[in-house]
Amino acid sequence: MPDSTTVPPVYLDHNATSPLEPEAFEAMRPFLRDQWGNASSTHRAGTEARYAVEKARRRIAALIGAESPECVLFTPGATYSINLALRGSISALRRRGSARPLLLASKAEHRAVLDTCRMLQSEGLAEVTFLPVDSHARLSPKTAAEAAHGFPGPVLLSVMAANNETGTLNDVALCAARLRETHRQVIIHCDAAQAFGRVPLSLREMGADMVSLTAHKIGGPKGIGALCVKNGVHLEPIAAGGGQERGLVPGTENVAAIAGFAAAAAKAVGRMTQEAGRLAELREHLWHALATRVPLAIRNTPTEDTLPGTLNVSFPGLDGRAIVAELAFRNIAASAGSACSSSTDAAKPSHVLEAMTDDGARVRGAVRFSLGSGNSEADLERLLAELPGALARARAAGS
Repeated sequence: MPDSTTVPPVYLDHNATSPLEPEAFEAMRPFLRDQWGNASSTHRAGTEARYAVEKARRRIAALIGAESPECVLFTPGATYSINLALRGSISALRRRGSARPLLLASKAEHRAVLDTCRMLQSEGLAEVTFLPVDSHARLSPKTAAEAAHGFPGPVLLSVMAANNETGTLNDVALCAARLRETHRQVIIHCDAAQAFGRVPLSLREMGADMVSLTAHKIGGPKGIGALCVKNGVHLEPIAAGGGQERGLVPGTENVAAIAGFAAAAAKAVGRMTQEAGRLAELREHLWHALATRVPLAIRNTPTEDTLPGTLNVSFPGLDGRAIVAELAFRNIAASAGSACSSSTDAAKPSHVLEAMTDDGARVRGAVRFSLGSGNSEADLERLLAELPGALARARAAGS
């Protein structure tokens, strides 16, 4: 068996996080050492920092198709953005005298959405309905509309643009349109952490009122994200302590991370079409090779309307976590589910796969391979060469 310290790494876990792009690092460098000013200060150092923040805001706004730069709020990451979108909008509704809203989210949403929904429900701030998805983890617009049928108050739907485990794309615009056909007061939040920079997105066109973004999935730094909010959407802050970001995200701005986010986003969107085609070809090459070598493998990622670099495959009869561990021993990085869930719920099966199927063997045997800009066909050949040994050892460990 190869020693992981003597073989080069193969990284196939870009949906968890991605390497920092050189352009992002260079954009960050001045603000890590030479231009250290606080963007809220009025002296020269502060105004230099403020200029950098506002330049990045304009850049992100243009890339996401926002109505104006003021629509972009920088946050500590997508999880904070999601909490601000859901909790902040519900608080604003309650302050304005609205009845308790109905909060809808699919069972395949990221835990940041599901856990926030559960907290809002337990606090009595919203009625919550978790919606079923199809066999690819896709939410049907009809399902969302039917769940809200007859509800007399405001309706808030949180729907992800792309599923982090299967890569499945949701039709956010159609979900929004169907709900608005029958309800006067509808708010749509979209978690676009996986989609931004990988597939085309436009705040103007997708029908969403709020879109959550993060930097580290597209080669930016960790710990920085954004919430893009359409003009006219009301939010209340979820934390206190400062007036930054229109009073909605208190705390000194991380200027270096903001600059790196904008640079990474510009690079990702600029090469998106070319990179999407390349990654989709690699994904299909990997699937056809897997299907030939492991005939019992089940593809969980759809063939269309999906992220170009994501392939989720089940190996029935095996434990996906054991396969991932065996691959890691061979210096190949993959995942058995969401990185945000793996540390706290390592023994639990994927809630996304459970929402897709009642086949327990398929759920337990799922492995996610997520490709990025640094991957090549050589990486896949290395995976395919090592996979039979990893599967054999995972089978022996489970017997």
